[in-house]
Amino acid sequence: MEKERKIRSEEKIKPTEYKKTVEIENENEIEDNSEYESIIPPKSKVGAPLKVQFRSEVAKLKEMPSKKKVEYIWEYYKIPIIVIIVGLFLIGSLINSIFINPPARAAVFISWNAGFVLEEQLSEISAILEEGIVKEKDNEIVEIVRSLEGDDPTFNMANVQRQMAMMAAGIIDIFTLNTEMLENYSSIGHLEPLDEILVEIRSRNPAIYNIIEENTVYALHSTGAEDSELTERIMGVSIGSCPLFKEVGIFEQEIYFAVSVTSGNKENVIRTLIMLFE
Repeated sequence: MEKERKIRSEEKIKPTEYKKTVEIENENEIEDNSEYESIIPPKSKVGAPLKVQFRSEVAKLKEMPSKKKVEYIWEYYKIPIIVIIVGLFLIGSLINSIFINPPARAAVFISWNAGFVLEEQLSEISAILEEGIVKEKDNEIVEIVRSLEGDDPTFNMANVQRQMAMMAAGIIDIFTLNTEMLENYSSIGHLEPLDEILVEIRSRNPAIYNIIEENTVYALHSTGAEDSELTERIMGVSIGSCPLFKEVGIFEQEIYFAVSVTSGNKENVIRTLIMLFE
C-alpha cells in the first residue's frame, strides 16, 4: 500500500511543471491567432486604408478618358457634389444679402388704417417723401402699407395681430386712423403724445408748426400700465389740411396721423410731418 501511494504522489504534476504547461498552452493559442494578423491592421496603420483608397481612385481616373472620368465622378460622387454646390450657393446668397446688396430699410413706416385710398396714391406719396427724407447713400425707403378692415372677421383679427407684432418689433412709425381708432389706440397706450414732437417742429419751422397745431386733436391717453390714469393729450394731426394728400387726390377730413409708441425713428417722423404740411 505504501508503494502505491508513493507512485501516485510521483505521478502528480509539480507546480513549476504546471506553470510551464500553461505557458506552453498560451503560446500555442498565440500561434493559432497568427493567421488573423493579416486581417486586423496594427493601430499605427488605421488611417492607411483611406489613403490607399484615395490613391487607387486617382490612379483609376488617370487611366480613364475625359468622358469616362466625368461619368465615373458623377456616378459615385454626385451627392457630395450637390451638397457642396448648394452650400456654396447659400453662403454666397448670405454674403450678398448682408454685405453686397442688403435689403432696403424703412426710413419711415406708415400703416394706413382708415379711409379709402389706392395703392397708386400711396406709392406717389412714398416717392415724394423719399426725395426729401432719404439721403442718396442710404439704402432706405418710405414704406406705406394699407391695413384696412374688411367684412371677414377672421381677416380683421389676423390683421390686428399682424399690426401688434409689427408694433412690438418697432417697425411701425406712423398710423393713419379715424376718430374711433385714434381714441381706442390712445386709451390702451399704443400711441405717443405729440407734445415733444410739436416742440421740435416749432423750433425748426414755426410756420409749419402753426399749420400742424391748428389741425391737432386731443384724446384720452394711457401709458398702458394697469394703474395708469387717462389724461387728455394731443394725440393726432388731421390730414385735411395736408397739401401733399390733396395733390394726389386724398381729401378725407376725419383721418389723423398718430405716432406709434414703439417707433424708433422719431427724427424721420418729425421730418415726415414737416414735409407733409409744407
